[in-house]
Formats: sequence, structure tokens, C-alpha cells
Amino acid sequence: MPQLIVKPRAIKMAQEAYGWYEDQQQGLGELFLKELSRCFGKIEDWALLYAKIKKDFVK
Repeated sequence: MPQLIVKPRAIKMAQEAYGWYEDQQQGLGELFLKELSRCFGKIEDWALLYAKIKKDFVK
């Protein structure tokens, strides 16, 4: 099964989003991270269902 690669820029953006959500309401950042993790899991689970369009990219 392919492994999802999260680039440093995406990690930084997720950290910034976490901070923004926590500023809006305590605990909301944690919900964001939980949902992000769930989505990453789905991407990994379903990665082989899509055709490759470039070396490491699928559509």
C-alpha cells in the first residue's frame, strides 16, 4: 500500500490552521487534527483506486 507523504509546507499550514481553530474555540483545533488524520487515512486506503498521472501523483 502506498504511503502518504506530507511535505513540510503542508505540515506548517496544518499547524497554522490548528492555531487559528484553537483561537476561535478551545478544542476546535483538536477536532481539526482528528479530521485531517481521518482524511489522510482515507487517501492512503483509497490510493490504489486512482490512475497515476505522473510519477508520484494520482488523479
